[in-house]
Amino acid sequence: MKYAGPMERRHFNVRVAHAEISGFVLVSSLGHSTGSKTSSKIPPKRLLLLHGAGVAGELTWNYVTHYLKDWDEILVPDLPGMGSSNVCKSAGEQYLEVSWYCDALHELLAHFEWSEYSIGGYSFGGLIALHLMKPFALISHDQSKVQPQTSSKSESKIKSIALIEPAALLSLDVSILRERGSLYKTLGKQLLITPNDPECYLQFLNVVSPNRKSDKKIDAIAVQRLIARPSALAKGVLTVGSALLEYAHEYVAWHSSVSGCSFVGGLSSSAMHERLEALAIDSIDWSYHEVADTDHGLIYTRPRHIARLMDASLHLGWN
Repeated sequence: MKYAGPMERRHFNVRVAHAEISGFVLVSSLGHSTGSKTSSKIPPKRLLLLHGAGVAGELTWNYVTHYLKDWDEILVPDLPGMGSSNVCKSAGEQYLEVSWYCDALHELLAHFEWSEYSIGGYSFGGLIALHLMKPFALISHDQSKVQPQTSSKSESKIKSIALIEPAALLSLDVSILRERGSLYKTLGKQLLITPNDPECYLQFLNVVSPNRKSDKKIDAIAVQRLIARPSALAKGVLTVGSALLEYAHEYVAWHSSVSGCSFVGGLSSSAMHERLEALAIDSIDWSYHEVADTDHGLIYTRPRHIARLMDASLHLGWN
């Protein structure tokens, strides 16, 4: 594949209900322009990229976007309260709920007039990506209890999806998800109490990457990323914790209704490997990738590899 053309970077700041969302969009000089109407019968290939808790979209996806190919537009927002995005006081505590983030993103997509797009989600962003699916497949082992959720807030259609160590798909065991949910809620509260304590951030790294190759310099860089906006990580972790407790059964049974791929670090837990292998078996046109010798930080250390495999799977949804 070849690039569709040079990608122009445009920064944006969009006001939606209860939040101001900042970020950037990459637009191909040979493709369609974001927010513009076109008479072309061929829909522009659009990709939404969602970052993990506490770290801005640009820092997370900047290197990956250098290697992605054949996209007309790539939208990289900072989730509300993270990076350069802000949450308005009127939001109250709603922004601790995953549904609130989804509503904000639906409003952002409506602003840019996106009706069809692919999505890539890393960690917390992977959890949100599942909830953006229309409908969010609440697949139960007891099929008589299936109750799909639909949203009247958006008519958008997700063409394909890539999940990179998604926070929702940690295990096939409901009890493990709930234990992790409780742990995240405790850790999130501690981060709010002692936001300047590096040990809290190291504890977080130990939870998400227990088998990582510990290195003082690498750990210091990771802590520096996370501590830049302490409340962002804390509230993201609290949101993930609540979601794991509420949707554990749904996450264990979830499979994709569209083509896509998933990535897990070779040093990550065997439970996550098993869960994502099962996802590949249960989903149509799905690719599972183990990225050897990496942990939860694989998006930073293997961007070219991840971009190449994302392209191979995500473009299938547009064919």
